Amino acid sequence: MITDRVAAFDALYRDDADPWSTSERWYEERKRGLVLASLPKRRFADAYEAGCGNGNLSVELAARCDVVEASDASREALVRAKARPALPPNIRFVQHLLPADWPDRAYELIVLSEVLYFLAPADIDSIAARVGLYARDADTVIACDWRAPIEGHSLTGEEAHRRFGRTLAQATLCEYIDDDLIITVWGRDARSLAVREGIR
Repeated sequence: MITDRVAAFDALYRDDADPWSTSERWYEERKRGLVLASLPKRRFADAYEAGCGNGNLSVELAARCDVVEASDASREALVRAKARPALPPNIRFVQHLLPADWPDRAYELIVLSEVLYFLAPADIDSIAARVGLYARDADTVIACDWRAPIEGHSLTGEEAHRRFGRTLAQATLCEYIDDDLIITVWGRDARSLAVREGIR
């Protein structure tokens, strides 16, 4: 079933370099802006982005991180991502099939954009456990997902976030919800941004 899903994504990217119009739709641009604005720090040493697709968010993350490791299960998506013009040199694109290929190391920032609701519940638990195992004190995890039910997926984005958060067992730093999407940020440092910066 997983290999069938990867083959379907490969076919999508072979036919269209941007199958969800992430470069053209205001919805997608706004979503990336919301993800970046939700981060509790201006800059991170390193980030791991799962499900990078054609790399639109990866490029924007590269402006906020010293190093970005961006992965996708689709080889065709990665071909598109690597072919982007003026690609920042601090991005490394790799093919990972989750959860099996989740990296065995810590990152200061982990980004799961439009990833969790694609996964089986047990796979969500597995990734959350791996993230918790390698977490550092300053780690931040952010997830963004579509809220509406999708045929063939057992969980909505909101349900996937709740499940991930229960297994991760870190503080919820902030959450944004509208009719279409949910963004949740977790971290080990539960202090607010104002407290971190000495404003209160």
